[in-house]
Amino acid sequence: MASIKNKISNLKISAKFIGAITIVLLSITILDIRYNAYKETAITQKAVKDWTFLFAENVRVSLNTLMREGRMDLRFNMFKAMKNELEGLKDVRVIRSPRTDEIFREVAERDVIPQMEELRAQSLQEIAQLEAGLSEMDEYDKEDAVERIDELKTDVIGIDRNISEARIVRSVDEREKPKDELDRKVLETGEPLYLFKGDDARILIPYTAKRETCSSQDGCHKYAREGDVLGAISVEFSIADINEEIRRNNIKMAGMWLMRFVFFVGLIALLLAFIITNNIHHMLDVFKRMTEGDLSVRAPVKSEDEIGMLADGFNKMASSLEETKKELDRRLLEIYALYNVSKTLNASFETEQLLLTLVQDISRSMSIDRMLVLLYNKKRNELRIASHTGFAEDEVEEAGRTVHNDFYNKVVSTGKSKILTDIVQGGQLSPIELSNKNINSLIAVPFLRRGEVLGLICAFKDAPANFKYSDKKLFNNVAEHLAIALENARLFEQTKKMAITDGLTGMYNKRYFTDVFNAEVERAKRCDHQLSIFMMDLDNFKHYNDSHGHPAGDELLMQLSSIIKESIRKTDIACRYGGEEFVVILPETTKEGAMIVAEKLVGAINSHPFPHAAEQPLGFVSTSIGVATFPDNGLDAEHLLEVADNALYVAKTEGRNRAVDAS
Repeated sequence: MASIKNKISNLKISAKFIGAITIVLLSITILDIRYNAYKETAITQKAVKDWTFLFAENVRVSLNTLMREGRMDLRFNMFKAMKNELEGLKDVRVIRSPRTDEIFREVAERDVIPQMEELRAQSLQEIAQLEAGLSEMDEYDKEDAVERIDELKTDVIGIDRNISEARIVRSVDEREKPKDELDRKVLETGEPLYLFKGDDARILIPYTAKRETCSSQDGCHKYAREGDVLGAISVEFSIADINEEIRRNNIKMAGMWLMRFVFFVGLIALLLAFIITNNIHHMLDVFKRMTEGDLSVRAPVKSEDEIGMLADGFNKMASSLEETKKELDRRLLEIYALYNVSKTLNASFETEQLLLTLVQDISRSMSIDRMLVLLYNKKRNELRIASHTGFAEDEVEEAGRTVHNDFYNKVVSTGKSKILTDIVQGGQLSPIELSNKNINSLIAVPFLRRGEVLGLICAFKDAPANFKYSDKKLFNNVAEHLAIALENARLFEQTKKMAITDGLTGMYNKRYFTDVFNAEVERAKRCDHQLSIFMMDLDNFKHYNDSHGHPAGDELLMQLSSIIKESIRKTDIACRYGGEEFVVILPETTKEGAMIVAEKLVGAINSHPFPHAAEQPLGFVSTSIGVATFPDNGLDAEHLLEVADNALYVAKTEGRNRAVDAS
């Protein structure tokens, strides 16, 4: 130890000074590296917590949607799909609180069951009234009454079954029960729990009753008290990639700090050894300009000594930082473009508007000269242009003829994106295959759903610009978003159609009729037009059902709906009103015109070769129609419908198989 002290004492002052500075700088560097590593981990964990909270909120909203639609049996499939689709996601669970079961039982006992019992009592009362009046009815009315009694009895049986089911206390699915102490703790405290262990993370987010939502009088948890813990959402996922990125960043940061450390030690050594103030001032000026954001600044290299080498190293670092900044700017631009794409795709379920806005946003954000979105028809094995930007109309027509060349077909067949650069000079595509001679670079990316190609996103840049292979990632992300948005748009249209159409006949249902008929009457008032409606009822349909079974009756109704559609105009609106009753709205049609259509329809039905038609009481399948016209027979929708129904009754009493207009 004494020997070491003597050696240190014999060192020159400059060496001692440099040694002391070296120790200080090294200590600061190590502390900074450790602090920044800790800070980066803390920031990352906070970001993970925020993301998980938003994810859990989306899960909760999705579950509420499934509950309103009566499709809670799909929740586990939804969780499974999330685990399959989201990389790193290990498990998503809903933890159900016992308080939720209490609320559901209370809703059933106080709201659901009393309503069903009241409906049952009304049905029994109507049955009793109809049975009491059977003896005073004629043959035709008695037949309708008996049919109505049968329908009411069937309804009562269904109501009884529903009441029994509502009183059953269903046990909680095993997958939704608390599985450990953490699950029970989050249900007891109502506070979120965050657990980070190595490369794994587990987040538990409780959801509680709120005054504005679940505690409201029409909510799913109507009798929940504000603050009741209704359950929790548990999300388990891997953060191995994040931790690995943090480790890599820490290594890079350590390298940068080491460069900084070496730089300052060398600078001090040169200062003490040579005292070259002028060069130091030049370097300080360069440093200042860089700290102000000027990454283009370069230090003057006046010699090949240590100062010159330091200046050269600094210049290389500045060039690297400048390139890094350019890359970061490009990535930021990509993120902004993806943000705009996501916002666009979530803003509309209309496919045409969605695609148009998409190509405009991407071309504007990414400085792309031209874009096409092509949709692929698998049955016809062809591509068509669904949306475009940057092309003149004649160029669009030309592009429509060239989208079937080998380049696009290969992208469709392989399902993999492809880039072409320096097209004209490289001869990769002939000028005749390009809709514009200025095009120099092309990227085509397929968008797929469930492994099938739905179409292509094609972007073009004019000379001398070229796409880079790094652009593939952005367009692949856009393609994934677009595929999901198109699928959502398709499901939206399908759901919208199902809500207003009859499942058996494909005609509009009573709900749609009510909305449209009121609107058509109001339009007729505003435009001073006539409007006709006729109600029709299939004669002796109960006899047909009783004789040949309900499947045969369903087939008869489907054939009847086809005849109705073929007998009216495209502007007319045909709806199934209920059972064997149909209504047809005829805008801008007089009573005489409506009677012509109705009588034509009566003839078309009684002459159609329906199965078992000869076994009907009249020897053929027939229908009765009642016609009413605005404004002759009424000034509002409700009254017109009532008049048409009365005319239908007259047609029935006069022998069926006829059309009668309201007088």
